[in-house]
Amino acid sequence: MANFTDFTSASAHDAHERQDTGAVDITNATMSFGAQGPARDVGMYFDNIPTDFDGSSSVVASIHFTPGATDSGAFVGTWKVEDSITPSVFTTTTNDITNRTLNAAADDGDGGDMGSWTDGTPIEVTGLNTVLQAMADKGGTNITAIAVIHLYTSGGGERVCDAEDGAGTDDQPQIDVDYTPAGGAANPKGPFGHPFHGPFAGPIGP
Repeated sequence: MANFTDFTSASAHDAHERQDTGAVDITNATMSFGAQGPARDVGMYFDNIPTDFDGSSSVVASIHFTPGATDSGAFVGTWKVEDSITPSVFTTTTNDITNRTLNAAADDGDGGDMGSWTDGTPIEVTGLNTVLQAMADKGGTNITAIAVIHLYTSGGGERVCDAEDGAGTDDQPQIDVDYTPAGGAANPKGPFGHPFHGPFAGPIGP
């Protein structure tokens, strides 16, 4: 089993898009999931992907967040990924998140899957296995980056987290992926990306 982790590490690596106007914000100090005034869709870009992730199996993926507010309200949402092994970073172009071509794979991203958030208490949201496995299955060429998308559907709940622009040390979103390389052994050079830091809470979600 191998592992890689990666933080959003630039303004253009995390963004949210208003559903009413399509306006995209890449420099806000926080990112908002769910119905947080107004409803928004979210994008996160991770670009330190090890070469042996291509064609790998048994993918188990989660994202660590540092909440910027306390909330446990219900809402319906879905995790997706852009259907590209070379996605672009996010921009302020109208509808830049939702206009991307998304892979058919999906994971539940409801309020219940994200769990109850407490302001300032780090939390791990699990259950992104299907969408990350879909990226590994594309294979064939090295995956330079992965764009993870959260689409809000309905409900009054919200979750607010620190974004790259407003984060303290290692407070921005961090993806954490376990996988079995296609050859059955971990990359001998070790996992790419940043080292894991911080006392993140136990897993939440399926």
